[in-house]
Amino acid sequence: MKKNKIEGIIPFNDFFFRSCYYHQLISGLSCFGIKKEQVLLNAITLINDNYVVGGGGELDESKLEKTFGYKRKYCNIDKSKLIKSIDAGNPLIVGVDCFYLESRPDSYKIQHMAHYILVYGYDLEKETLNIVDHQYRNSMDYTEKIVSLENILYANKMYRKGVLKRRLSCYILEKVKKSEKYDFWNSFDNEKLNHNREYALKNLDNLRMMLKSDFYKIDEKIDEIILYLINIREFYLILSEMEIFRDEHEGKDDITALMSGYYNLLSVFWKVRAQINYEYLKKRRDIVLKKLDEIEANENKVYAFLKEERAKYELLQTDRY
Repeated sequence: MKKNKIEGIIPFNDFFFRSCYYHQLISGLSCFGIKKEQVLLNAITLINDNYVVGGGGELDESKLEKTFGYKRKYCNIDKSKLIKSIDAGNPLIVGVDCFYLESRPDSYKIQHMAHYILVYGYDLEKETLNIVDHQYRNSMDYTEKIVSLENILYANKMYRKGVLKRRLSCYILEKVKKSEKYDFWNSFDNEKLNHNREYALKNLDNLRMMLKSDFYKIDEKIDEIILYLINIREFYLILSEMEIFRDEHEGKDDITALMSGYYNLLSVFWKVRAQINYEYLKKRRDIVLKKLDEIEANENKVYAFLKEERAKYELLQTDRY
């Protein structure tokens, strides 16, 4: 064929999710009918005491492949392999060095940077590729673009030779079997629900205590606190993408307010760490304490909503049997 394009590709722009690789993975799997919620759900984090986040938050690639019926073939590409993959309906996550990427004006011939794009179509008459990548001009949203085939192959070649010096540089996504049914509550059961609620409260209380009576301990733990705030905000961002929040206006408003509250906290602690300015935090202690109260109130609403929805789900399962 002179021209071909895989249909059903949906760029993921709901929020920044970890790295360009995961954005391209979600986009690539969309053409197999695998929803973004299915991937995100497998990244839900377990919250622990003392600002530790662990367990359940790492995307297990082998588990994802088994659950959703696809596989990744890690390899290198040339023009022939790229065309063959697209003709078979298999999109490619391709590593590139942005220094050589003509479609990226902020780094082209300026800065070496490892990056992933998604390739899902070609036009041999025009020597172009259909890809998903950032818009770059006025926005970092991912979008569908048409770019030079020759340039992508060259930027990929230099990715292997320069930035990361990796032997392999591309993932071909292949659908091999039917995906398991998406079920939010199978992945986020009562045990995880209660666990996360308990430790989210404890961590808020610990932060209150430090702000009120052990202020300079924050200096020792600020890196842990910031990482925790990033992870717990991601947890709520993922939850907000689930169908139960998209379909319920009241629950959606509460979780949106909660994500905003954690981002406000992050902004304060980022500034304190960057400027090594604990007086800034001290002067705003009352404002931060008030924000913690707002976060706790919104968390109470969100977890009450989740428990109510969980109870409805369990009742429905009982009725079925």
